[in-house]
Amino acid sequence: MAMAPLMRMRVHYSPPLPPMRNQLLQRMPMGSVWKCLVYYKDPFWRKIGYSASMLFTLSEDCPVVYTIDDTKPDGHFCEWYAFSCRLLPASKARSLVNLLPEERKNMIIKAYAAAMKTDEAFNPIHYEEYNCAGEQYARGCYTCMMPPGFLTTFKNLIREPIGRLHFAGTETASQWSGYINGAIQAGERAAKEVLHSLGLIDEERIWEPEPPVDDVIPEIPFTDTFMEKHLPSVNDFLSLVCFLVPAVGATVGCALLCYRR
Repeated sequence: MAMAPLMRMRVHYSPPLPPMRNQLLQRMPMGSVWKCLVYYKDPFWRKIGYSASMLFTLSEDCPVVYTIDDTKPDGHFCEWYAFSCRLLPASKARSLVNLLPEERKNMIIKAYAAAMKTDEAFNPIHYEEYNCAGEQYARGCYTCMMPPGFLTTFKNLIREPIGRLHFAGTETASQWSGYINGAIQAGERAAKEVLHSLGLIDEERIWEPEPPVDDVIPEIPFTDTFMEKHLPSVNDFLSLVCFLVPAVGATVGCALLCYRR
């Protein structure tokens, strides 16, 4: 079964799903997303030295957080692809629902013009938009959200098989969850689970990673700094402070007492 958790709730099961699985599915709502495409006659941003890959600060007047240049290689279509997703937080995406398409377009091109410092952004030749929250079945995008305490309560239950029912979908991926990469990984993992249940492969092969295809897309690993690797979590930091403050205070007090003597 390869679908979003919210969509699984609309399926009738016989026998019913286990209680904890039902509880899990109720706690994974979909995100609110707008995808907007603004077309221009030519990629004017390149003439002034910009790539059109921009990050915006959220504000009431700027609905955009991230844009990329989606001009085709032959230059036939010149468009900016404006993402409105996690990159545009859910509350911001929902606030645009009651506006007219023309109003949303004007807010976007105004943000482009301010960022690029050029009035050419005010002259698009076409505009397209799609509200993923209005999708009949998925009811949102790109992926589901997990509230605080979800992972510690349900752990890896989201991908555990139930009898002969195996679960895929990008939400069940261990890497790139919410993206096509995660969907592919989840599908391969679920297929290997089935093969293992049929006795065709060993259990160790279920999570066996696929070899990188370096001749197509070279794999560039992320590198972490020392601070990124060893920086404590908030809980660990507070615990350390709670330990150090009394310890330092006791040490200073003992030193002063010995000094006075």
